[in-house]
Amino acid sequence: MLVGSTFGLLLLVVRRRAPQLPMRAVALLVLGAFLVASPTLALRPQLVAMVLFAGSLLVLADRDRHPGRVWLLPLFALLWANLHGSFPLAIVLPGLAWL
Repeated sequence: MLVGSTFGLLLLVVRRRAPQLPMRAVALLVLGAFLVASPTLALRPQLVAMVLFAGSLLVLADRDRHPGRVWLLPLFALLWANLHGSFPLAIVLPGLAWL
């Protein structure tokens, strides 16, 4: 469920940020991401962190259409900080989106 959620969210992010790409290209990009990430997809806390990362990307990708959802990012960061050491990415992602 966590792996499916992670890559399903990633598929939505790519579709929202690059709507001109054909669905086949989007699917191949997400499949490539899955192949790169496959060695780390064992059931561990980092898997929940991956879902939070992909969810943060989706919130940031949709910030033009749904600006109120940006307030979910502090909640994601709070959960993320209690689950995995990669939580500084919760600060880096909005900073990169701002740039």
